[in-house]
Amino acid sequence: MVSYMDKIVAMISIWKEEDIIEKTLKDVTQYVDNVVVVLEEDSPDATNEIVESFDKVITYYNPKGTPRHEGRDRQKMLEMANDINASWLLCLDADEIFEDKMKSEIKELIRWDVGAIEFQQFNFWKCNKHYRIDGHWGNSWFIRLIKNVPGLEMHRNIVIHCPRQPKNISGPIVQSDIRLKHFGYRNDEMINFKFERDEAIIPDKDNIIRKDERNLLLKQWVD
Repeated sequence: MVSYMDKIVAMISIWKEEDIIEKTLKDVTQYVDNVVVVLEEDSPDATNEIVESFDKVITYYNPKGTPRHEGRDRQKMLEMANDINASWLLCLDADEIFEDKMKSEIKELIRWDVGAIEFQQFNFWKCNKHYRIDGHWGNSWFIRLIKNVPGLEMHRNIVIHCPRQPKNISGPIVQSDIRLKHFGYRNDEMINFKFERDEAIIPDKDNIIRKDERNLLLKQWVD
């Protein structure tokens, strides 16, 4: 059994997110003890200034000119979380926000005797009111809450599309009915950016985020 004094630390991947990171941090800092992030010294927008305005956030800066490397940065965030004695890790992206009931139920979740908990992700498409339900979009589950135990390690060698969770979770993985909202495709600019980025660096083209909307099905979000 865990103690209600157990520390929950969010690990959030952030890069060029000035239009949404304030909303994300305002939400998550209501129910975690700290947030650890890795930032870029040469960020092209106001992301860094926004992040630094939150008292619960602990930052590390990659030096100017450091190539982006998700695995390296996630390993650094794990080390930062360990430095402040995290009991549970909440691994998020800057454009992910849980529905409101996470605030009241997370203390119950960390009482579960598990290694990790996964949540269904709802991908909002070109807006913040409707999400996709066609194809694989309608059944996406991801591990986001992990019990921190000695020896955890991130997928440190993966440059892009690195899993958010450690590669050696200890204990069973179960599902929660708390919904996770994902705003990574919130407008055409973000969709085009991700498509062009992936097309340039991912050899397996089947893994590229698709802009194809021929089978598009949307559903309105209901709180």
